[in-house]
Amino acid sequence: MRLLHFLRPVPGGQSNSYDDGYAYIIRERLDDTGPHSPATRLLTRTAQRWRAIFLLGSEGPGTGLVFARDGATLHTASGDGTVRSWNPAVPLPGTRINDASYFQQASRHPAASPDGSRILYAGPGGTVRYWREDGSVLLPGDHMPLAVLPDGRLATMDRATSDILLWREENAVMRLTDRIAGPGYIQGFDELLRGLVFADGTRIAGITPGRVFVVDLKTRTTAATEDQGWDTGPSRAWDIAISPDGRHLLATGLGRRARLYEPANLATPAPPIGDFRTYDTALAFHPDGRRLYCGSEDGRVRVFETATWTELPDRGWQAQSGPVTALAVGNDPRLVATAGDTTLKLWLAEKTTGAASVEILSFPTYMPAAWLQFGRDASGADHSLLHASPDCPLEIWTGRDAAAASFAPPEERADRKAGPQAAAPPGTPLDSRLKRGIPYRIRAFQDQHGKPAYIGYFRDSAVENGETPLRLVTEGQPGAVILEVTRVDLPESPGALVLKAETDPDPTGGDVSGKSPLLQTRDDGRIVVIHRERGGEGRGWFALTPPRFRAPGFSQAVSLKCLWSGRNGHFLRHRSSEIRLSLASDDPDFQTDTTWIFEPR
Repeated sequence: MRLLHFLRPVPGGQSNSYDDGYAYIIRERLDDTGPHSPATRLLTRTAQRWRAIFLLGSEGPGTGLVFARDGATLHTASGDGTVRSWNPAVPLPGTRINDASYFQQASRHPAASPDGSRILYAGPGGTVRYWREDGSVLLPGDHMPLAVLPDGRLATMDRATSDILLWREENAVMRLTDRIAGPGYIQGFDELLRGLVFADGTRIAGITPGRVFVVDLKTRTTAATEDQGWDTGPSRAWDIAISPDGRHLLATGLGRRARLYEPANLATPAPPIGDFRTYDTALAFHPDGRRLYCGSEDGRVRVFETATWTELPDRGWQAQSGPVTALAVGNDPRLVATAGDTTLKLWLAEKTTGAASVEILSFPTYMPAAWLQFGRDASGADHSLLHASPDCPLEIWTGRDAAAASFAPPEERADRKAGPQAAAPPGTPLDSRLKRGIPYRIRAFQDQHGKPAYIGYFRDSAVENGETPLRLVTEGQPGAVILEVTRVDLPESPGALVLKAETDPDPTGGDVSGKSPLLQTRDDGRIVVIHRERGGEGRGWFALTPPRFRAPGFSQAVSLKCLWSGRNGHFLRHRSSEIRLSLASDDPDFQTDTTWIFEPR
């Protein structure tokens, strides 16, 4: 099914086709204006003849279409037995790493820190890159990503020798700090299929074709199994999972059923778990370690209790119509993410009544995602979902801003009543950082020349059309005014807000009576103060998101994400004294801070 938006132009003068961030086969790279906002459970795919086209995903042929009375929401029926609602207000992934696509379905998977803010991934020509929110750094040599360690070090596997290499970043340069003898390869198959860090950060587990290994970082030794053989299904999916207490390690791809290893003694036999079934493909432990989720070639997720490794049939469910190629469990154990058959789904796997799993989010991916991970904030709460597919960008979907409603379980969404009180879920720490009715000054997390820098303007900078460009200014700077703003929520769009300028500039020309001075974004990403009726074209709509850089000691630290369609998913950033909206990692001119401190007045 396709949705054509006749009034939404194709960006950047492209009249043929574009994709939302990656060129694959005949699709072309999108220009720097960014992609348009896709609807719930779909991604922007192409645009032809100056019309934006959205592909609506389902697992069966479409059988019915109807628009709601609001003229925007679309309901569809499908031969797969589902009725879906498509809401065009949901934003794009917060981050898309376009060059993180050089891995195969079976090998060279990315590795990430638990919070999802640091990622190690394979680049072109055997290279490995280390990404953090202010850009990426190249690691020299021909090796494969293994793990991101809690102490900040990175681990890779040398392709030639299988040795484990440990790295540390110093002044944006990667320095090799240690080399540990590797497990060796079997029959010359020099591929690293997957790597994981133990919860205590002292050991790393990995799997190569036919072999499981464990690296002890304290003793600088590597233990490995003998040849375990290869035995995979058509999806050729390998995976490993480590129990939270570190006592158990399971692996797929070494037989039809997942095999159970003792990390402390890999020489002991590794029995398969459960009864005979189709090939197991993906694994993830419940956070309490008492259950194991196991995806299979038949598309089912099976659940095992780990005391006896007995399957719990009433806890399993049919997750995908094809093989489950990736699986992840959130720190909130109700949330389980699965991927396969070119769809990625989020499930409510635990309910207060009944055991059936409920699908709460689904959207298509060009290829089956082969890697999934939940990102967690400092409190341990899930704040993002990372996924990567072969030949496609690595994407990070944030779940604690305006898109949070899409990730909330159905019964929680039903409990949110309409009206002004629904503008933000009450009691959330993020929402408390910017209170209503209080004027704030917006300070950059990074100072300018040793002085605190604030969003402001120069008295003589108002232009003829009545808009005033904003800059970073410091206290006492000649002609500079530090802007003070208040938060205004939008009841019609929960989670969205606008910022009203209280120390508003005096625009030249135009009638401003009855209009509010609001922070708004222009087509080129600049931020200005302009007098217009509240809402305008949505150009002033923002959402609070968790700080994209750690801001110790600042309880009011947040990041601001734009919700206007032309810049949807972009963050408010700065470079020197310039301010504008740009993507979190893909703007070479603005690879600087996205974190802002709201100082109450």
